[in-house]
Amino acid sequence: MTKSKNLQKIKIARTYKKQDTAGLCKTSNGIKLTGDADATTPPVTDTVLKQKATALLGTNSLRQTDRSQATTDLEIQQKNDLIRQLDKDASYVEGVANDVAVAKGDVAAGEAVVTRIGFQLKKRGVAKPRDFEQVKSDPGTIHLHVKKAKPGIEGHLWRYGGTTAKDTPPPATALKLRVTVESDIILGDLTSGSIIAAQHASVVGVSHTKKTGAATSFTSKAASSVATNKAKHPVFSDKQTDPYNWTGFIYVVVP
Repeated sequence: MTKSKNLQKIKIARTYKKQDTAGLCKTSNGIKLTGDADATTPPVTDTVLKQKATALLGTNSLRQTDRSQATTDLEIQQKNDLIRQLDKDASYVEGVANDVAVAKGDVAAGEAVVTRIGFQLKKRGVAKPRDFEQVKSDPGTIHLHVKKAKPGIEGHLWRYGGTTAKDTPPPATALKLRVTVESDIILGDLTSGSIIAAQHASVVGVSHTKKTGAATSFTSKAASSVATNKAKHPVFSDKQTDPYNWTGFIYVVVP
C-alpha cells in the first residue's frame, strides 16, 4: 500500500480515568506490553502496572472494614498514581501506533497496535466540511467546492493562479477569473506538482423594499452584497475598486 503523510491521527481513549477502582485495575491488568513487536521500550512495564493494580485492590478491600481517613487517602493516592502510569504508556503507545501507520501507509495497522496492547481507540470524529475547500481531484485537475451562502440561486466568482509556495499569494495580474452559478468548479489542464492559489466570492442579490432601500447589505460572511433597484437590477458604484467579499487563498498541489 502506498505510504501517506495525511493519515488519520490515531488517539487512545483515556476512559480509564473515569472508571471506579475495580474497572481501573481491570484495565491495568489487561495491558500487554511485554514482548510486543512494536512497543519495545514502554515507560512503565505491564508488570509494574499489575503490581500497582494489586496494591490498589488491596487498599480498596481494606476500606470495606476500615473507613479511616488514612485508608481513604491512600486509595485515592494509589488510584491517581496508577492513572498517571497508564497515561505515560498511553502516550507512548499512541506515538508507536502512529509511526507504524505512517510506515505502512495504513491507519488500520497502527490501530492494531493499540488494541492488541489493551488500550481503547478514541472514536473518530466526523470532519465538518469547510466553507471553501478542495475535494477529490484527478491528475492535472483540481476540484473546488464552496458552501452556498443561502438557499436558491447565487453567483460564484473564482480566481486562481500559480504560486511558488503555499501561503505565498500570486500577483494580482496573474490571477484568472471564472464565474459560475454552481458551487463547484473543476479546473483542468494544470501542471502536475504545481501549486495553485484560489479564492472565491459568492454574489447574492439584495431585495429592494420601501423600508430598506437599495443599499441593504447581505449579512453572511460568505457572500458579497449587491444592491438592486426597484426593478431588481444590480447596481454597482463606479467608485468601488472591488465590490466582492473574497475568501482568503487556499493552496492546492495539483495531483
